[in-house]
Amino acid sequence: MTAMPVPVLARWRARAARQGGAVLTAALVLAALALADLVTGPSGMSPGAVWQAALAGPEGLDRAAATIFWQIRLPQAVMGGIVGASLGLAGLLMQTILANPLASPFTLGFSAAAGFGAALAILSVRSSPCRCRAG
Repeated sequence: MTAMPVPVLARWRARAARQGGAVLTAALVLAALALADLVTGPSGMSPGAVWQAALAGPEGLDRAAATIFWQIRLPQAVMGGIVGASLGLAGLLMQTILANPLASPFTLGFSAAAGFGAALAILSVRSSPCRCRAG
């Protein structure tokens, strides 16, 4: 087996270091945004109260803060991350399958089909009689 030439190896190492730095930066930005998502909200909780609720667990002393954090904010943040990762993976798969780095949902007509499905759902729900009774 032959060794790689030194300039090629040096360029590869420099590129790998840049990519590693970019991945680390993206991970730090993602962590900061997730933390900001958990801390902000209409409840008016201070970041310290959110931190205390996170450390105390779902059965913490401040039941309102624990409920807001563990049953509302945290599940929404986790689900947002899962949905975002799934959409990114779907885009990657579409670009890989079509061998086109510019592939989009419009390429296969997914957007038109989604619009048709949404219109169909709106029309079917709107035309169906309401089975709820007041009082």
